[in-house]
Amino acid sequence: MLFRSIAVPNLDRLPDFRIVRWIATGGMGVVYEAEQLSLGRRVALKVRYGRPSPERQLRFQREQYALARLHQSHIVPIHVSGECDGWQFFAMAFIEGASLHHLVKAALDHLRTSAAPLPALPELVGQVLARSTDGAQRSAVTQWTASAPALPQDTITAHLDLVESARPVTLPAAYFRSVAELIADAADALAFAHGAEIVHRDIKPSNIMVDKAGHCWLIDFGLAHCAGNPEFVLQDSATGLAAEAQTFGPMGTPEYMAPEQHHPVPEGTPADPRSDVWGLGATLYELLTLRRPFRGVSYQEIKQQVLAQDPIPLQSLVRTI
Repeated sequence: MLFRSIAVPNLDRLPDFRIVRWIATGGMGVVYEAEQLSLGRRVALKVRYGRPSPERQLRFQREQYALARLHQSHIVPIHVSGECDGWQFFAMAFIEGASLHHLVKAALDHLRTSAAPLPALPELVGQVLARSTDGAQRSAVTQWTASAPALPQDTITAHLDLVESARPVTLPAAYFRSVAELIADAADALAFAHGAEIVHRDIKPSNIMVDKAGHCWLIDFGLAHCAGNPEFVLQDSATGLAAEAQTFGPMGTPEYMAPEQHHPVPEGTPADPRSDVWGLGATLYELLTLRRPFRGVSYQEIKQQVLAQDPIPLQSLVRTI
């Protein structure tokens, strides 16, 4: 199905783009795989239609601003942006791969169904892509997720009882090495962004992709704090943060938000790079143990864990850590 079951007036009239398929729908827009006709290349086209609220419009612009200033080998690049027939859009590099969120699920499936050692991350990407045999399945591979703190039941139960009630699992050194290499690349990308005065503010497994070659990509800068642009800094003032929280909820994804993101510092103190480091640490924990460090069925439950509890020690979950 080309456009899925959503209203898309005039989408086929976007200049220089041919829509191939729907990828994902999030709070900040819809993402399609498209062909940029003039250059004959595949792109990820992020679009939104109509006249959004000032907060949503600023978020959409902020992501473009951040990506345009981050030329780094592990950050997805932006190609072009524009408006046409009521649509606002921008095109990014299309990444043929899988998010870490889906690779964790693939790893758990492997442990449940196979006696073979868990493959390294690039091999897991290949397995996920090989299983994506139709458009609906493949669309779930490339993840451009919304930042809203929704907790659908499938994400709550995705981490199987295997790592909760059974004995600690055994994972091979090759898998750990691939995780270490990928997280090191993600850390380099974050350090580059921080040097450009941009803080991502929503680092989590679904915002880190791995392509078929095992290359790491940071995506979705819709929540980024951009200290170098006065317009976006104004939005991160105390007044702007309050308005944005009222519209969107917590600034980030609860399971990966640092304590200060659950309790923002008064006076609109700018986001700190250490919040990204926390999110990357939570992501590393999940890759090493195949379970999230903090989990719950509600935002308040997760918040209390982040503020008051330590995660289960790694050695209690994985023998070979």
